[in-house]
Amino acid sequence: MVSLRSPRVDVRGFARTATAAALVAGAALFLSGCTPEPAATPSASASGAPSPSATPSGSSVPTPDETPPELPDLGEAAPECAEVLSADDVYAYNPNYSAVAAPTPSAGSALAEAADLGGRICRWSNDTNAFPIDVAVTIPGASEFDRVSEEAETSSTPASELGGDAAYFDVVDGTGVAQVFADDHWIVLSSPFFAGAAEARELVAPILTNLEL
Repeated sequence: MVSLRSPRVDVRGFARTATAAALVAGAALFLSGCTPEPAATPSASASGAPSPSATPSGSSVPTPDETPPELPDLGEAAPECAEVLSADDVYAYNPNYSAVAAPTPSAGSALAEAADLGGRICRWSNDTNAFPIDVAVTIPGASEFDRVSEEAETSSTPASELGGDAAYFDVVDGTGVAQVFADDHWIVLSSPFFAGAAEARELVAPILTNLEL
């Protein structure tokens, strides 16, 4: 006689097997998620190597054929100025200077006072930048000579290295001014090029020689 009861299935064993399989699969997924991805290969643009700088479109470097602008005509020097400083004297001092016409001195300056006392005013100009060197040679009367020499003594800085009987040097508004008193002559030299008495001394010496002082 055939039994109609179905065979018992071990449900608990099946459940344990399914649970174990699920744990294994979950662990595999967890481990795969923790695996580091390979580092990205840096591109050429991010390598940090400096790229060549761009060539400027315009250059301020002068070309060899460029010439400096011409200076305006400053006029001819008075012939008697060559008796104060000859062309050779000036060339020995600085070959870039030329004798030009002397303008009216600035009011209130030693040059202006020398001109008022009948002094001879001469100018030499730098051929490149037009920086001037002005010289005044004056033979004032006795009373005027005493007055200007006393003014220089009380208001100016002594500079005996310039020569003469008494000499002074000061920088006034950016211009070096030398005053030399020799015999009955009052000599004034003025230039923005004179930073000190040493620059003026190289011209005072030939002036004193030329005037036989």
